[in-house]
Amino acid sequence: MADSDLHIADEVLNEGQGLEGVNTIGKKGEEEEHPWPFLKSMFRYNGRVGRENKSIKFICCLCSPLVREISAFISSPSNLRKHVQRQHPHNLKRYTELTSSKKRQKRARESEPCTSSNPPAKQLRVYECKTNTVSQKKVDRLILNFITEGLQPFSIVGLSAFKELVTSLSPGKTVMCRETVKNRLKMCATDMKHHLCETFESVMTVATTTDCWSARGKSYIGVTAHWINAGDMKRISAALACQRLKGSHTFDVLASALENIHNDYGIGNKICKTTTDNGSNFIKAFSLFGTDNVTNTNEMEVNNEDDEDEVSDESDDVMYHNITKHLDEDSEHEDYDLPSHQRCACDTLQLIATGDADQAEENATYKKFSRSAFAKCQALWNLSSRSVLAAEAVQSKCGIALIKPNKTRWNSVYRAVERLVRIIKEKGEESLQSLCNELKLPRFKAGEIRFLQEYYKSMQPFAQALDILQAEDKAYMGYLLPVLYMLQDKLKKKRDEMDTCAPLIDALQAGITRRFSAVMQEPEMIAAAILHPKFRKTWTNDTTVLEKGMVYIKRKLTEIESTERTTSVESASSASDEGDDDAFFFPQKKQSSSGRSGLLQLEEYLSSQSTETSSITTWPLLKDLFIKTNTALPASAACERLFSAAGRIFTPLRSRIGDQNFENQLLLKLNKSFLQNQP
Repeated sequence: MADSDLHIADEVLNEGQGLEGVNTIGKKGEEEEHPWPFLKSMFRYNGRVGRENKSIKFICCLCSPLVREISAFISSPSNLRKHVQRQHPHNLKRYTELTSSKKRQKRARESEPCTSSNPPAKQLRVYECKTNTVSQKKVDRLILNFITEGLQPFSIVGLSAFKELVTSLSPGKTVMCRETVKNRLKMCATDMKHHLCETFESVMTVATTTDCWSARGKSYIGVTAHWINAGDMKRISAALACQRLKGSHTFDVLASALENIHNDYGIGNKICKTTTDNGSNFIKAFSLFGTDNVTNTNEMEVNNEDDEDEVSDESDDVMYHNITKHLDEDSEHEDYDLPSHQRCACDTLQLIATGDADQAEENATYKKFSRSAFAKCQALWNLSSRSVLAAEAVQSKCGIALIKPNKTRWNSVYRAVERLVRIIKEKGEESLQSLCNELKLPRFKAGEIRFLQEYYKSMQPFAQALDILQAEDKAYMGYLLPVLYMLQDKLKKKRDEMDTCAPLIDALQAGITRRFSAVMQEPEMIAAAILHPKFRKTWTNDTTVLEKGMVYIKRKLTEIESTERTTSVESASSASDEGDDDAFFFPQKKQSSSGRSGLLQLEEYLSSQSTETSSITTWPLLKDLFIKTNTALPASAACERLFSAAGRIFTPLRSRIGDQNFENQLLLKLNKSFLQNQP
């Protein structure tokens, strides 16, 4: 705009007159609203001029004591900027900050508040109207999201406070009723299952975990599915079911429920392994109906005595029957189709840490210190958990609360001892002894404290192994053998450091050998570890073991290449029938998609230094074999996490929730990423 647009007063008043003039004009401007409130500190509003009042007059506050009047169009303050740029260049940066788009709204809100009870109406701009518009469909979706994500009871939509919250934030909108919530969640669950089924169609290998759970007089069977994304080799998981089980959990009831769930999602012929705990009812179901029933039958015979502590409705007593009668009874059961079975390694490790570890008490010295130390620990744990005064004393003396062990979890005992050892390390032995004095409990002797410290060091590798195998996103089957071999190696090294707990380490090593010896010699398990880029051949020095895995890998690579060649020949034959001359004369020209032989890929892989799981995609044939051997999970911790979420829904106040509504809400919570139409 030209300089003529800047109307500057000709006369210059004295200092007093200038200030008076500015104040007078300011009072005049205060009667009307400043069009750009964020510029009040630099320009005072002085009315409108021109046709239809499209021009605005301002007084520059920076020119004081001079009175300089500047005109600007109502659509743009560009004249004001030009004035600042020419007359006050040192304030240009400040002007730019005030007029920046990100700060305009904030500056306007920070301007002088209106004291009138009825502030002047202001027409909303288009973008302001859009931000305040929320459709009823979106309100319904947000309510359903709140219920599923927060595991809220359906009755929350009937609370007057909840209705007031929604209607206040979105005036004119309504809150759906309880029955509508149930119906909407049912539709969302159906959509989620349909999307999962479509996903499974493109997946070649799936692994599952399953377990049973009881709460508030009801029993459920939970199933989770896991597979590997062929693109980045990351594990993907989903919850398939948490269905009600009525009656005894016999092997045939479990087999029927599992087969139905697998068929519902169309993955019955894609499951490589199903991981369960060591319960004899699951073991019998898979030994009779699993694809590797012979192997599982042998496992059940070897480990039969280990399952006595598991909940089961099946008797393991040996009885002799007439063979004809026995066959007639078996024929009464339906023939179910179950996949290969994998025992939970974490459950087996816990059996070693509890059952096999007791064998250490055959040593008189260990038994003496173990009984006396744990008796005093138990007294301390019991009192601190039952008495508020005792808990306050623990916090005062030790600066941290104690952990009381859970009988169903071995690692809870380890965590409890770890807490005591931590207190001794950070606060000193005297803090623990003074706590015992204050609570009037027997003091710990020096040998007992030394025993607790050695117990913690002995069991530390076990706890680390459990944490690794229970990690759902990284726990490929190839982790199992390296973890077991490293566990044995760590225990062997720690034994030389032990005094009282040496018998404990001997018992643990014997338990690992007895319970995992067959698994540690299984070629497929060895191959799974070799095919994982994190390990390759570095996890053991036993060449005999590694050779078993290499033989398995080479045989499978040969089978894969043979299959590809057969497919290639069939494709060439088909192309020849259709008149493809090149396919007729040069059928051998069409090679596998890999372009390199399996043995060459294996050699390149073993010489590579990358430890990233995704690096296996460099070798296509090895990638396919990796997926087949590593998809299965070594532990059933995923099912335990499913039941953990289920416990947050199935609370005492919601014990009457319907079985289908319970499952729908749980699956929607855990499988949100598989929901195409978000609730």
